[in-house]
Amino acid sequence: MKKKLMIGLAVLALAGVVLGRVCAGRRPLKELRAGDILRVTAECWPDLEITLTAEETARLTPLLNGLTVYQKDMSYQEYDGDPTIFSVEKADGTVLRVFAYQPFAVIDGVGYRGKYETLCALDRFAASLNW
Repeated sequence: MKKKLMIGLAVLALAGVVLGRVCAGRRPLKELRAGDILRVTAECWPDLEITLTAEETARLTPLLNGLTVYQKDMSYQEYDGDPTIFSVEKADGTVLRVFAYQPFAVIDGVGYRGKYETLCALDRFAASLNW
């Protein structure tokens, strides 16, 4: 009887850990620093592209740091709309492509369910740019 109880408690604990990780989300861009960024461009469909100023880049960086994602979800490809795509060229030569597409965040082509508030913050920032 004690063995069954211990197994049951272990299963519940494991389920709690898994559920906690899924619900808590993660911030994959939290380590990105403005000093690591050489240039940022913003693209808005169909053919609009601008290069962000240093001030705009400084405002964008904490928004990217705070972007919270949950489980992967590639169904964003089935949605219609005009997202703003941020291409971040880093000092190490890599390019990071990010866009918020409610309720999704797409980072380098991988879709995730995203936290509403962090997606809205990116959307508001994109709307504030001088297109």
